[in-house]
Amino acid sequence: MKGTFVLVQMASVPEPEENLKKISAFVKEAVETHRPDLLMFPEYCMSVVQPGMIRPAETLDGPFVSGLRELAKTYGVWIVFGMSEQTADSADSRFYNTTVVLDASGEIVTTYRKTH
Repeated sequence: MKGTFVLVQMASVPEPEENLKKISAFVKEAVETHRPDLLMFPEYCMSVVQPGMIRPAETLDGPFVSGLRELAKTYGVWIVFGMSEQTADSADSRFYNTTVVLDASGEIVTTYRKTH
């Protein structure tokens, strides 16, 4: 089985909505240039933490993941990306360094919460 993978190197900023705009431009360019089956983004593509700053976190149904799901569906590509996840469980106040895998229809195939 053959496939075309594109690894996207990007400099993230603290604001997830700005990173989503960057990601959207990268996806569009990659699809037009390389016609990939899968795009892989960095571990911290949602946001980057600067000294004294609290990392933004979202649930898996938040605007960042929803935006990426729409991109995957629109362009028909698989997307793998990292995010800071906040669970929907109000008893769990932790944030997780989570990797999300989306299929070409924009569905979440799997997630992985980094443990170390």
